[in-house]
Amino acid sequence: MLPFLVDSGACQMAADQWMLEQPGTYLRFYQWNNPTLSLGRNQPLDPEMDLKAARAAGVELVRRATGGQAVLHHLELTYSFASSTPPFPRSILESYQAVRQPVLTGLQRMGLAARPGLEGKFRPTGSVCFSQAQGHEVVVGGKKLVGSAQRRKGNRFLQHGSILLDQDFLLLAQVWPGKTKESWKSETTTVKEALGEVPGVPGLAACLTEEFCAQFQVQPTHRDWTQEDWDWIKSQSPSFCL
Repeated sequence: MLPFLVDSGACQMAADQWMLEQPGTYLRFYQWNNPTLSLGRNQPLDPEMDLKAARAAGVELVRRATGGQAVLHHLELTYSFASSTPPFPRSILESYQAVRQPVLTGLQRMGLAARPGLEGKFRPTGSVCFSQAQGHEVVVGGKKLVGSAQRRKGNRFLQHGSILLDQDFLLLAQVWPGKTKESWKSETTTVKEALGEVPGVPGLAACLTEEFCAQFQVQPTHRDWTQEDWDWIKSQSPSFCL
């Protein structure tokens, strides 16, 4: 278990990459010190997104090590999990589902009517991650609440995901000027919308941590970042900037 971290998007992406590069299993939760637009590893720049307006609004732009579509990270809690195959399934879908399960059950413990997304073949359309929910993700009332992405490197994998606590529709409209508030609300939901309030982040992170430990039948071992870790993370951070 790594410490909770609030930092820049580039730093968070480098810290996730560090987790992928290390042996062993790691879990951490984090938030972003500025609104950040992240693009998937192979996602092209899309005219749907107004990157000039995003920068003018103070949004940081990064490219993730993982795949998938664009996410505006702002009012959310992000989880990140890294391990190996084995002990996790080599199947990408099965490993996705294994990591999703404690997120799902943790949110259910918090009182949300959370369910897995629909199974089946998935062909993403458009530039927005939260416009579509896959089977390994989490929905409430048919609307996407948690979006996740994964990266493989040898027998290692990294999976991280965004848990929407609330939405800033004004900022979303600046990044995706072609999407209306009604369109966002029809496709996504938030913890605040589902519960009527946003629970404390420390309590939510603690609940999810308990579920990860119960799911994988382990006791958490806390590890602090070392100066060597930070030197590596800071040296790699610029490579994730757009």
